[in-house]
Formats: sequence, C-alpha cells, structure tokens
Amino acid sequence: MHLFLLLILQATAAFGQIDPAHCRSALGMGDKRIKDEAITASSQWYETTGPQFARLNLEEGDGAWCPEGQLEPSDSQYLQVDLGSLTFLTVVGTQGRYARNSGNEFARAYRLNYSRDGVLWKSWRDRLGNTVIEGNKDAYTSVIKDIHPPIIARYIRLIPVTGQSTTVCMRWSCTAVCGKTV
Repeated sequence: MHLFLLLILQATAAFGQIDPAHCRSALGMGDKRIKDEAITASSQWYETTGPQFARLNLEEGDGAWCPEGQLEPSDSQYLQVDLGSLTFLTVVGTQGRYARNSGNEFARAYRLNYSRDGVLWKSWRDRLGNTVIEGNKDAYTSVIKDIHPPIIARYIRLIPVTGQSTTVCMRWSCTAVCGKTV
C-alpha cells in the first residue's frame, strides 16, 4: 500500500506538485456527476430514503439515506459509492436528515471502508490506528473531515457507528485532490 502511494505521488510529481491541503475538488455527489446508479446501500427504510438521497446539502426524497430499522451497535449497514475510477480521496463531509425540519436523525460516528476493485475491502485507519471518525451533532450542520492518510480507491463505503440502538440517516460528499483520478 505504502509503495503504491509513493509511486503515485512520484508519478504525479513529474507532472506537477500535489498539495492535498490546497488543491481539492468535489467529486460530484452534490451536483449529481456521481449518478444515482453509482450510489448503493446495504438497506433503506423507505423508497424515499434510498441511497440516491444521500447527497450533501440536498433535501430530495425524505432528505437523506436511512438504513432499514434501528441501527444496533453490532450492525454493519453501509452507504456505498462507485467513483468510477481510482481516486485520491482526501475529504469526507456528512450531514443528517433535516428534511425541511421534519427529520432529526444523524450519525454521531462512522467508519470508512474502501476498495479498488469492489471485491477486496479494507478499513481506513488514521495514523494512530483509529477507525472511527466523529460525525454529526445535529441533523443539518455539515461536518467536514480531512482524511489522513488519504484513500486511493474506486469504491467507498460509509458505515454509521452507534453505541446504542438508534435511527440513523445520512447525507455525504467526498473530495479528491484536484478532482484527479489515479
């Protein structure tokens, strides 16, 4: 993994310097460049809370993706996005289900899994080995998280995490280095 990342960074350096902190580009959740068909989920509560409604800052359908039933601590419900090609992912943004003030569900924490081929999945870990990312404190505010180390993947799974039985709904977006694919 580290060798692959090093090779990518060296190849990119030949064409120009990558600066993940200053050169970022949304990948298309909000403006729908990522098509509905590329967004899937382990389950959905209703047709109007399907994965296609998991777009940050949009309130279509019932306002977010909601997995079926109460989320339990042992659950592995997920929202998955096919980015279309290998992408250097640096930022993830999340929101809950606001739905014009009729919803109040959100995820306080989540994990990210990623894959290059859709078959072999890995869990993202920060440099300290932590896999859980702090999420939202309310249903409307966007929480933006830098992903250190960045992820190189085609497929991303966002997995809400809870310590108690609760209803969770999410909207999200992701950002890559200058919108570049690998």
